[in-house]
Amino acid sequence: MEEETPSGASNSGYVIGVPGPVVENVGCLDLRGASAEEVATLKKVKNTGTVLISPEARAGLTGTAMENVGSVIEAGLDEKLLVGPSIEFDAEALETMEDGQKLLVTGILTFAADATAALVSQKIAKLRLTGILIAPKSVQGVLTGRMEHTGVSVTIPKAAGGIVRQIGEKTVTPGYLGYLKPESVYINIGQTTFAGDVPLELVQEKLTAYVNVGETVARQEVLDYLDAICESNVGEFSLPKVE
Repeated sequence: MEEETPSGASNSGYVIGVPGPVVENVGCLDLRGASAEEVATLKKVKNTGTVLISPEARAGLTGTAMENVGSVIEAGLDEKLLVGPSIEFDAEALETMEDGQKLLVTGILTFAADATAALVSQKIAKLRLTGILIAPKSVQGVLTGRMEHTGVSVTIPKAAGGIVRQIGEKTVTPGYLGYLKPESVYINIGQTTFAGDVPLELVQEKLTAYVNVGETVARQEVLDYLDAICESNVGEFSLPKVE
């Protein structure tokens, strides 16, 4: 019979340091405060979302078996990890942050329309993002030079009625559209389907701009309008499937 290796940590959201020779079923293993010698005692990491480690200690992972590990990221102790699926910064959230933050973000990062370029510049000194960036053009300009980004960037246009962000699957009905403010911006991240009985006139009244990061399904005249007002399309527009 094979001898079982004692686990150091399991079934935890966030683990700091080297708790033992085996770590499994952990959301994030933060090894940034451990030396290369301490890291070298880690024999196996299994079913773990993210491993954070300092550049100086990275060599200590050479002999560690990795099984179903999402990513291994080199980061300093002064970088703050934020893991999605979706994270949003509006003006209020930014104002509560300390100045000069260094952020390490995985997921969908959105800067709301009221997040000014000046406030973002004051609060964020460095940003490393793996995922989707959704932000006003002025904020994207500020982040240039202080951001490392792997993924897609989407510009939020100005909207009189506000921004509607939809993640996942959504069927847009006449009743749902009726509750939206006129001249809204709709951001589709996932799959949005416009029901067959949605009047084109109602879509035109409620949506002044559209951002498509996933798949949008609608009849042709609605697709034509959405395509015409689409500020950014990194997905696809599709007709409903005929059964």
